[in-house]
Amino acid sequence: MAIKKGYKQTEIGIIPEDWEVKCVKEIFVFLSTATYSRSQLGNTGKIQCLHYGDIHIKYNNFVDFNKIELPKILNQRNTKYALLQDGDIVMADASEDYVGLCKSIEIKNIKETKAISGLHTILLREKGKEFANGFKGFLFDIFFVRKQLVDLATGMKVFGVSKKNLESILLPIPTFPEQTAIATVLSDTDALITALDKLIVKKKLIKQGAMQQLLTGKKRLSGFSGKWVEKKLGEIGEIGRGRVISHNEISKSTGNKYPVYSSQTQDNGIMGYIDTYDFEGEYLTWTTDGVYAGKVFYRTGKFNCTNVCGIIKLKNDYTPFVAYLLDTITPQYVSKNLANPKLMNDVMKSILIPLPEYDVQVYIATILSDMDAEIAALETKRDKYKQIKSGMMQELLTGKIRLIKNVQQEQTVELKPKKINHNDQINEAVVISFLVYKFGTKTYPLSRYRYTKYAYLLHRQVEHEAKGFLKHAAGPYKSENRYKGGEGIALKNQYISKVPNPQSGKDAFVVNEHIEKALSYFYEWYGTNIQQWIEQFRYYKNDDLEVLTTVDESICDLEKQNKLINIDSIKEYIRSIPQWRAKLDKACFNDFNIQEAINKSYQLFGE
Repeated sequence: MAIKKGYKQTEIGIIPEDWEVKCVKEIFVFLSTATYSRSQLGNTGKIQCLHYGDIHIKYNNFVDFNKIELPKILNQRNTKYALLQDGDIVMADASEDYVGLCKSIEIKNIKETKAISGLHTILLREKGKEFANGFKGFLFDIFFVRKQLVDLATGMKVFGVSKKNLESILLPIPTFPEQTAIATVLSDTDALITALDKLIVKKKLIKQGAMQQLLTGKKRLSGFSGKWVEKKLGEIGEIGRGRVISHNEISKSTGNKYPVYSSQTQDNGIMGYIDTYDFEGEYLTWTTDGVYAGKVFYRTGKFNCTNVCGIIKLKNDYTPFVAYLLDTITPQYVSKNLANPKLMNDVMKSILIPLPEYDVQVYIATILSDMDAEIAALETKRDKYKQIKSGMMQELLTGKIRLIKNVQQEQTVELKPKKINHNDQINEAVVISFLVYKFGTKTYPLSRYRYTKYAYLLHRQVEHEAKGFLKHAAGPYKSENRYKGGEGIALKNQYISKVPNPQSGKDAFVVNEHIEKALSYFYEWYGTNIQQWIEQFRYYKNDDLEVLTTVDESICDLEKQNKLINIDSIKEYIRSIPQWRAKLDKACFNDFNIQEAINKSYQLFGE
């Protein structure tokens, strides 16, 4: 396989040619760690201790002493263990699975705090200065490194890598400026995830407070004055159980049509899907057995339940409201005296619940449902950020995406234009005609706005730069195409025709009778592979194209100034362009979309 220009083959794989590879023992020394158990740690004492369990459960990539305080060693001892320093790596030496194998964190902002590395940990400290602080927290997450760790892991139920084997692990070493740039980008993404986590917690607490007020009648809604009446659940609904549904029955399903709900709560309680259904309509279900006994769900549509699911069909009350209310009450009725907690049908029937008028039930359930929808949207956004970070980490940490521009990436021969013996206006006429052919139809003719964005991306891919695209309000925009020639030549030569856009009435374009002549020029000058490459943008919305091309042009300009690329620098640059400043007021130019555009730009153009 051919190696792209600017890259080299090494023992661990293909990496940028200006990166190095060294083994752990060349870079780090192993320092002593403590063996204090959980029972020997508490809230008093002068020396904090980082336990391997906390590395597995609480922390990812970093322990920042500006934000956390570790458990302290009780009954102060004269410890001989090395005190932690900024930039140290602390690694868990044991894991129950390969995911947590050698999970490691970097120490940050320890300042005057005294802390040591504790039970089942390995403490690594640099001999010199190969790595930038803030980068080392990601070092053992790199694909090249993870693969070596998994290959060297030993154990049956608990996995680990011996210190001797750990010393032999090969590490890719980017240039120092690139390490700093990578750490900045990943830390910015972490900050966004953390901010969303905090907002989600805040919204959940607000919802919890609202439930305590609304579901108990403590807060009466304006315009509703009726009394709340206590009724037994058996009075207001029919209570039953699901049936035994085996994994074998689920495995025989061919259509995956109807969900099977079980005692679990993960994935909304879905155990799998089968081709038939036992229930249709609005119901409540609850978990009758196990650790989640008493958990209540609102169900609607066609579905099935296993025998560890109770079923409630209400007679007159509003099902979503009763679901919210009942879920707050059932925990106190779960029998926990047995090894297997239970909430059986007879107990459920006897539970008294306070019920307001039907209209009040609908109103309260709507308020809480809106809160749930807001929380779910935030969780989706956070999870998307996590996916972005995960993918971005491997692209950055293996050098597939470069944040510091130092070499020209080799392009495939077909994507390189041949020497152009014609002027720019004729060239743009051919490019525009190709784009109209590619993306325009009679039903959906191609707008000037979209062909401009497509042309920008095409030039960036083939020629590494998009010349002549100005920073107009809706830019990047090449006004000379409209007013000086490219579009006019394509129209005059009957490569394309101008028609009104059926939706907006603005100018749009379809192919004309001489389109084949334009295409022959295009394929001669640009090859054929670009057709498949440009196809990926067919279903991009106008806003998506504007964000991507704006961010990419900003990246090009910032790189010429040798500035780091991140959300803040992109926004600052856009704000500095008078014609672009208003872009930041658009909903589409939010932090999330800007970060996605940064990632996409690096993925597309590899700079």
